[in-house]
Amino acid sequence: MKKLAFLLSLVLTTAVAQPVTTPLSPVAKGAVKFVAGESIVPDMSDAVAWYRQGQGVTVTGAGVSTWADQSGNGNDLDQASDTSRPAYIEHSGTNYMWLPGVAGNYASTPDAAALDITGAIDIRVKVSLDDWTPAANNALIGKWSNAVDNESYILQILTTGEPQLILSVDGSAATFAGTGGTATGFTDGTTGWVRATFDPDTDEVKYYTKTNDSDAFVQLGSTRSDATLAAIFSGDGLLTFGAVYDDGSINPSTGKIYRAQVYNGIDGTLVFDAAITAEAEGTTSFAESSSNAATVTINSTGALKAQIVGSSSILFDGVDNFLKTAAFTLVQPETVYILFKQVTWTIQDSIFDGNVTNTGRFLQNDGGGYAGVSPFLQVYAGSYLATSSTGLDALALDTYGTVAVVFNGASSSIEINSETPITGDAGANDMGGFALGVIGGAAANFSNIQVKEVIIYNVAHNASQRVKVIGYLNRVGGL
Repeated sequence: MKKLAFLLSLVLTTAVAQPVTTPLSPVAKGAVKFVAGESIVPDMSDAVAWYRQGQGVTVTGAGVSTWADQSGNGNDLDQASDTSRPAYIEHSGTNYMWLPGVAGNYASTPDAAALDITGAIDIRVKVSLDDWTPAANNALIGKWSNAVDNESYILQILTTGEPQLILSVDGSAATFAGTGGTATGFTDGTTGWVRATFDPDTDEVKYYTKTNDSDAFVQLGSTRSDATLAAIFSGDGLLTFGAVYDDGSINPSTGKIYRAQVYNGIDGTLVFDAAITAEAEGTTSFAESSSNAATVTINSTGALKAQIVGSSSILFDGVDNFLKTAAFTLVQPETVYILFKQVTWTIQDSIFDGNVTNTGRFLQNDGGGYAGVSPFLQVYAGSYLATSSTGLDALALDTYGTVAVVFNGASSSIEINSETPITGDAGANDMGGFALGVIGGAAANFSNIQVKEVIIYNVAHNASQRVKVIGYLNRVGGL
């Protein structure tokens, strides 16, 4: 019996000693927290606002209407005007290519013999359109060049919601541009597969859809037959998806593309397979997954750029987008952390500010001896404190980083990614609230930025505290 009791005690002791591997839920304000997929969150006891990546975001109409404060203080960022709401680029666990519906934002791959399909063709795209009955046709994929007599095929979604395959036999015009007469039926913002096939032996075009990867394709609408169809023209233009023409200028799509495939033959040889879900956030070029391993390039331009998304963010267009809190008590000393990137740089554009203009402003620099130098940054709360080429390296355009700004009179500082901070006098103005993407007191100086997370404290953090918070945010951003 003694031996049995001893063995039982060993078993119980061993069981108790096993580590807990299930992540804990967030706990009360002011304590250290652990959240699934994140590192330990810093002490939030002095935080007055916390705008957390992928949490508390309400989308209404064109964009974000509220980014709710997660600190427990209720200092939400809001935007009542639909035209001024920034875009929410959401990530729910699967990477994708985000498309703004703006010409020049698309993906492309060079012409290759494997893509010069003249016979049976099978095209498939996994896509989520913001609007499945769009105001303008949305091109999913095509080999349809803007060079003279260089048109082959396009698969697109019409304004009626119907998939349409366009084929050319001579490269100069559409020989076939029919539909099956039935819309996809997908709800706006939902994801599905769209497929089109052409069989030259029967002159038949068929359309299919499915919702899940594992589902079987189901034919959509009627089979179309056109006796004028012959061999598809073999052009030498780019294969593009998200828009057509070699420059992506025609029928740009608005939404998300997860995968794009082209088969030579119906259920034939896979000659192109852009598996975007396997690519990391921010990737601008990768090899597609067929045996041809062609190079795919993500082309982007303007304020709202096509991109591969791997985590949630809010994109401000630099034209009229901003979010702002109501006035609340926020007086120096103050520390603001922001995980973001500058998409473009325009002198005097304001990344954030207090409730009134120049009460705690972080801007694309215009004074303090570093006037008009892209991509440098500065802060102002009555005096200029700037980053410079001789001190702190600025945050390069289209590059995420965490910036810590301390507003504390003559002991203020600005720091990027835990590099040596620039210190000095930023002035004594009190923020009294928070405006993101704009100056505090007017609808002006909008910045073209992409933001993942913001934390505001009503204390001046020391170097040790800044290292912890910057480290946390950089891990959130995958830096």
